[in-house]
Amino acid sequence: MMEIKELRNIEELYEKRILEGYECRRNGAYPESKEKYIEAIRYMPEEGRAYYYIAKVLYITKDYSDSVKAYKKAYELGFKSDNLLVNLGHALIDSENAEGEYSDVVKRYDIGLQPAYMKINRGNRKKIMGFFKEVTPDMNKIDKYDKICEDAARKELNL
Repeated sequence: MMEIKELRNIEELYEKRILEGYECRRNGAYPESKEKYIEAIRYMPEEGRAYYYIAKVLYITKDYSDSVKAYKKAYELGFKSDNLLVNLGHALIDSENAEGEYSDVVKRYDIGLQPAYMKINRGNRKKIMGFFKEVTPDMNKIDKYDKICEDAARKELNL
C-alpha cells in the first residue's frame, strides 16, 4: 500500500504537470503540452482532468480521432466540466462542418483555443467577440451549433 507521503508527492507531480501542460498550450507549444499531460496521466491514470486537457491539444493539432478518445476517457473517469459534451461534439463533427453553413462557427471555436485568444480571454465570450470580426457568427448560431455538438456527443456516449 502506498504511503500518504508518496501519494501526496504523486498528486503534487500530477498538478505540476497539468499546470505545465496548460502553460505550454497557452504559449502554442503543443507537442510539449501533450507530453506534460501524458506525464500527468502516467502519475494518475484514473484522474480524468489530464485526459480532458490533452483532448483540447489534440483538437488544436487536428488529431480529432484521438481528441474524441481523450474526451471520452475523461467522461468515463467522471471528469466534470460544463463544456465536456460540447467540446467532444466539436471533436466529433467539426472536420465535416469546416465548410458550409457552420464554417464560421467552427473557425471561431478553433481560434478560441489558440494561444492569442487564451491570453486575452478572461471568461467573457460576448465581450471578446469583437476581437475576431472576420469570424464572428451570431451568438444564436453559435448556440445552435453547440447544441448540435452536444447532441453528437450524447449519441457517441449513448446518453
